[in-house]
Amino acid sequence: MKEYDLIVIGTGSGMNYVNSMISTNPKIKIAVIDKDEPGGICLTRGCIPSKLLLYPAEVVREIERAGKFGIDVQVKNIDFNFVMERMRTLISKNIKMVGIGLSGNPNIDYYHDVAEFVAPYTMKAGNETIT
Repeated sequence: MKEYDLIVIGTGSGMNYVNSMISTNPKIKIAVIDKDEPGGICLTRGCIPSKLLLYPAEVVREIERAGKFGIDVQVKNIDFNFVMERMRTLISKNIKMVGIGLSGNPNIDYYHDVAEFVAPYTMKAGNETIT
């Protein structure tokens, strides 16, 4: 059974503590467990994807207001598939970078699996039991 100084479930905002803990204690050993893609809900399905989808809508609104400045323009087409693919591509790059950071850090063992408490101070990450 592997032993850790800290076990973090999820790779979202809880990761903010991981970097500061590593910087103050370079010998710390941390397990990070996440059943989803690394980066947390904000990166993978929430805040960031939403903003990447809302920004093109804001641009369209600004274009529609251009007449107030004497600019004669119109939006002829919005390629929603392009907007979605742009969002997915940018998110995918960020997810990959988070994964590289987790896998490449000697202080961190990253488990891309489900976390489950099995006893006090003891968890299962996939088939591995850790404490």
